Amino acid sequence: MKIKRIKHIDGLRAISILFVVLYHSFPQYFPNAFIGIDYFLVISGFIIYKKYFLDIDKKFSFLDFWKRRIFRIYPQLLTCILICFVIAFFKMQPEYFENFSQNSIASIFGLNNILIFIKGGYWRIQNEINPLFTTWSLGLEMQLYLLISIIASFFLRGRKGLYLNILLTLSIVSFILSGIGSIYFQKSNYLFVHSRFWEFSLGFIAAYFSKIKYVIPKWIINISFALIFLPLIIPYQIINYSPNPLFIFPLIGIACMCIDNENMFVNMILSFRPITYIGVSSYAIYLYHQPVFAF
Repeated sequence: MKIKRIKHIDGLRAISILFVVLYHSFPQYFPNAFIGIDYFLVISGFIIYKKYFLDIDKKFSFLDFWKRRIFRIYPQLLTCILICFVIAFFKMQPEYFENFSQNSIASIFGLNNILIFIKGGYWRIQNEINPLFTTWSLGLEMQLYLLISIIASFFLRGRKGLYLNILLTLSIVSFILSGIGSIYFQKSNYLFVHSRFWEFSLGFIAAYFSKIKYVIPKWIINISFALIFLPLIIPYQIINYSPNPLFIFPLIGIACMCIDNENMFVNMILSFRPITYIGVSSYAIYLYHQPVFAF
């Protein structure tokens, strides 16, 4: 079945992946471009909720949902791991190869964020030479998928109020925990679901407004477009405090941009073919840019 692309969403994916690559390439010049990961979570929340969870009366299939997720994620992931394995086998010293093998297994099972936490956190200098370092976010995303699919399996059909209340409660708790964690528990705050769920849920809100065909005023779209570039001009590094409640401003900007307003000038920019091409390729770019840098 051919997947229908949403051009302005591919444009937002392009911005997100360019942010991530800029951060990994030139962290001294773009110290806050890591927020591209947070943008991806909002976009992913928008797509997933729009496709699977907005129709409360529609029967949700846990197995069908995960079959689609597996076919979306694993072919390229396994290919990347295999290519990296061959290179690592001939190039890496034994202790580094052992670490790479652990990351390979953790990546396959969607647990690399947990492994990185156990080994010292996101900011260890050794992570720079880890070819599979960036798969931590894939693990995080799969854990978010697991959480929402379990909730949907029990509470989606015919229980609209309870379903929405659970999501709202989890989002508020996650937002509060991200604020506390950004100060006191920075290592786990960056890597784990409990501090990221509210970002994912912003995509849900955007998907809801998209479904009801809500048209956002043009001036809000223009402000939103400016907000998503705001982290690039902040001169000091804020990654140690990520995510935190202040991120809500550029993330709301991304959420607003997700809502379908195809006739607006900004979305015409996002739908420009070279930009959407980068967006369509964003998953592959995300997987392979780190191995290139590491090797």
